[in-house]
Amino acid sequence: MSRHEKRLLNRIYRKNQFIADTIRYGADLLDSLYPGMTRDDISRLLYETWSRPYVFEDFTHFKEQPFKGRYVNVDENGFRLSSHQGIWPPDKEKDYSIFVFGSSSAFGYGVSDSETVASFLQEGLLKVDLKRDPFVYNFGRGHYNSTQERILFEKLLEEGHVPDMALFLDGQNQFFYYGDNGTALSSHFEKLLRGDLGGLFLKELRKRFSALRFLRDIRRRIKRLYTRGAGLQRRERGTPDLAGLMKVIERYTINKRMIEAVGAAFNVQTVFVWEPTPGYEYDLLLHPFVKGGFGRHGYSREGYPLMKEYVESHDLGNNFLWCADIGKDAKEPLYADLAHYSPRMAALLAEVICGLLEQRNLFSRAGCR
Repeated sequence: MSRHEKRLLNRIYRKNQFIADTIRYGADLLDSLYPGMTRDDISRLLYETWSRPYVFEDFTHFKEQPFKGRYVNVDENGFRLSSHQGIWPPDKEKDYSIFVFGSSSAFGYGVSDSETVASFLQEGLLKVDLKRDPFVYNFGRGHYNSTQERILFEKLLEEGHVPDMALFLDGQNQFFYYGDNGTALSSHFEKLLRGDLGGLFLKELRKRFSALRFLRDIRRRIKRLYTRGAGLQRRERGTPDLAGLMKVIERYTINKRMIEAVGAAFNVQTVFVWEPTPGYEYDLLLHPFVKGGFGRHGYSREGYPLMKEYVESHDLGNNFLWCADIGKDAKEPLYADLAHYSPRMAALLAEVICGLLEQRNLFSRAGCR
């Protein structure tokens, strides 16, 4: 890496929880998470993952910026490159195209192009006896939830890009935005439209200048010391209420129904995968990143058991794949940071998905079996 890139990586390290966690726990853990990669290779991968700012996109608010790197490559048409990447647009006569939607776990933050869930799914589908060549297009994007994914799916259909299958990988980000119906940048747009340019400016200053971040951290530490005796009360106030969590599940299922209806109108087989999260059915002794707490991902620890109960009491259809507990028997770390999948977890999840797609005959709609 160049000196400039190393300096930028250090800046990203200081202000980004995920990359800080990945680096903080030492070379031994990094070696186990990224076998065969040198420390310079790992630094390059993390730099390419976290140094890319979002760019504006109509209707969805933002998208991953087009990028060409050694490990991370994002096509100008909005998808991250996968192994054996197909042409764009897909050849409707020769190819069986699968569009994968989701958040940063679907995009594959912290892993290379060839080690995302989409890439491992591509590898697995090459072994399936289909009538056409399968090609996977990874439309996973950081901070996305099911509402943005639905809009992106509709946007692609409107533009004439109609896949044979649309697969939605969700779960973690549904609860991450507990109590908030907007996107990760909704507050920015609200301030802009309200004319609160000063608020936007101060927010940007806090991001860019370490002195302001230092003062903010000092203030938080003083507040924690002052309220140490009220620790139990603070935890209780941070616990999401049942009604709020159920609202998240309801919003997800409504989006699912709307996506299914649109998919049926365009003869697209829709598939919905409920993804793993470290706070559910996973041995946290294998997860050193949790030492600093789960943050907003803690809502998943409360919400996933409720979602499991919902799935058991409601028929979500043959096209709903429950994969949240595939890490319960793990003997080694499966996460590259607090919430993003390591190559091992991405491969395991893709294997389970591929098996369920075959088992449930979900390739049949487009005449591929």
